[in-house]
Amino acid sequence: MFQINDFIVFGANGVCQITDRRIENFDGTCEREYFVLNPLNSRNATIYAPADKSREKMRNLLERDEVLSLIEALPIEDSEWISDNQARRNYYNQVLQIADQQELLLMIKTLNERQDELAEKGRKLSAQDSDFKKRAEALINDEFALVLDIEPDEVLPFIIEHRSAHHS
Repeated sequence: MFQINDFIVFGANGVCQITDRRIENFDGTCEREYFVLNPLNSRNATIYAPADKSREKMRNLLERDEVLSLIEALPIEDSEWISDNQARRNYYNQVLQIADQQELLLMIKTLNERQDELAEKGRKLSAQDSDFKKRAEALINDEFALVLDIEPDEVLPFIIEHRSAHHS
């Protein structure tokens, strides 16, 4: 059960802290119980999540060993690039909505590989792909940083270091 002050992951909103649980009557017809959530990445925002409808979007933070297992499970070989822009946009939007950590890690890995490949030719990721990368990293970094007790900007170096230590 979720408690006040717990950090949880709330779908595409990422890591949030439950700051309250209360009855509200927003539509003027019926009272409902809500979790009051503050997203970690925008502290001044507040989300009212209906307690009866939101549980499927809410989950506890991963445990440290689960985070390490996800990192270790990333494939060594290069990921397959979806060259069709529309298909890639649809797929990445879906990954961000579902916010599955394994899929997000693969997405970041693929975009980093593409970024490196383009950099060799003196080019950059498209604005769209750059935005996808930033959004996926935000979802991963907040949760992994909390679980691993490191800063969000230390998550990518941690992943790289942990993977090379595990695969060598």
